[in-house]
Amino acid sequence: MEMEITVGIVEDHSEFRQGLGFLVSAVPGYEVAWAYGSAEEALKTGCEVDVMLLDINLPGLSGIEAVSLFKKRFPGQKIIMLTILEDAGHIVNAISRGADGYILKKAHPQRIIEAIQQVYDGGAALTPVVARHVLECFK
Repeated sequence: MEMEITVGIVEDHSEFRQGLGFLVSAVPGYEVAWAYGSAEEALKTGCEVDVMLLDINLPGLSGIEAVSLFKKRFPGQKIIMLTILEDAGHIVNAISRGADGYILKKAHPQRIIEAIQQVYDGGAALTPVVARHVLECFK
């Protein structure tokens, strides 16, 4: 039997969090282990998952502040920032703190699933706009 990829979700908008949960759970081989509305709740209550989808704009601890805390608590866990913020500052900050991917919320739902698979397989997941910003940082 094939192993399922476990996913954790940290997203403060309940409808979007619920939608992400439905999206991920509907794909064979993927399972949502937990979904929380804040980073503090996930750090306190969540267990290690294969891949976490982490929003940046959260009440209290921001997703960017939380990346290194999650990495310390769950070293094997991959983290994808899933956000509306597409400026270079947020992107570089999140990646420098340990994020394994950076996907925009407006991405096609299939792209979100592909991103989970990419980081699970050891790659990085960046939407094209994000990749362009990252490349511009090195010019």
